[in-house]
Amino acid sequence: MIETFVNTAILQKFEPSIIQFKDVNVQDFSDQIDEALGEIIDFLKDQRKKIRLYCLSFPLQTDLVATANITGLKSDEDIIERLIWIVNIISGSGTFNLYGTNDNDNETWSLISTLAVADGISGQQHNYFDSPYKFYRVDYVGSECEYSSYLIERSFYYAHVYHSLELIYNSFVTQKDDMWDMKAKRYENKYNIKLQSMAATYDEDDDGVIEKFETERVSEVNFLR
Repeated sequence: MIETFVNTAILQKFEPSIIQFKDVNVQDFSDQIDEALGEIIDFLKDQRKKIRLYCLSFPLQTDLVATANITGLKSDEDIIERLIWIVNIISGSGTFNLYGTNDNDNETWSLISTLAVADGISGQQHNYFDSPYKFYRVDYVGSECEYSSYLIERSFYYAHVYHSLELIYNSFVTQKDDMWDMKAKRYENKYNIKLQSMAATYDEDDDGVIEKFETERVSEVNFLR
């Protein structure tokens, strides 16, 4: 499962003024963002890789029906150090707090992130974080909610961002070596460098569990342009 949650707002963190130059007939850069991820997936498929075996999620709470505040259970150890937290809301509302600890026994918990979800909001809500822990728990504060919570890898995040910006700036080019062409080439270079250095987990034996050895460098599967 390759998910990055890259959107126009994320791209603006890298290029704050880019939204000023979009086509007046479109609201955002979702077309280029989708195209960029599609091209990444196509390259993997060309290497005879199964996309569903990449970046398996790490469950924290599954199909939980809460009718009062809940203190979550301590997770297994996350040996992959995933850095995107997702709460998938089926129904209801509330506040969700993600905690982490490196303690095997004496549990001193640190608050990592908070997601507040109002009534009428459903689907995947997410936050990025930068400091991984060995173990996690999710606490729920509210009166009623049905949800699942899990972590996913951020392995493809920067490659997706750089390739999206490359495609966007390429769409602005009017002549060779103009300002937009130079920006596109800059992000093309960053994209290729990232592809050469990045690693991602792959469930080679298709058992639904990522072992420590099931991590491969993308460049080792000839993920080249």
